[in-house]
Amino acid sequence: MQATAVIGLAAALLGTAAMGTQITPGKWQSISQVTDVQMTMPEGMPPDMTDRMKTMMNSRRKPMDYCVTPDDIENAPKKLLQSSKGQCSYDKYTMANGKLDALATCRMQGGYTMQMHLAGSYTATSMDGSAVLDGKGPMGPMKITSTIHSKRIGACG
Repeated sequence: MQATAVIGLAAALLGTAAMGTQITPGKWQSISQVTDVQMTMPEGMPPDMTDRMKTMMNSRRKPMDYCVTPDDIENAPKKLLQSSKGQCSYDKYTMANGKLDALATCRMQGGYTMQMHLAGSYTATSMDGSAVLDGKGPMGPMKITSTIHSKRIGACG
């Protein structure tokens, strides 16, 4: 499901967007967990289908490791938009005093859009936050909420 890819992007955004002069370069790891799925299901679908989707998304849950360089820290917002290959744009981006608050709009396959609200707190070596994806999908309105945890795990290499 494409929403899973967007959640992955959210993890990367939260894990690296929270970069400022306080963030320590090195190897970082992020993991996300879907905590809620709300969407209109087609007639005839089992009533627990959204719970099944949440379970499926979390069963694919794997840590994402990535190297954060001083250049990444200096140019984080610009690089993150480039990594979405033109599919996402920031509507709001605030990072200060250990807090991140961002709103991005992403064009999804199929021609619909999703808004992604990212909020979290960070230190030099860790980040905790949430991502809420909200929009209208092929079957109607959908909202997916995730938690994201990132931490520095060592040097790149």
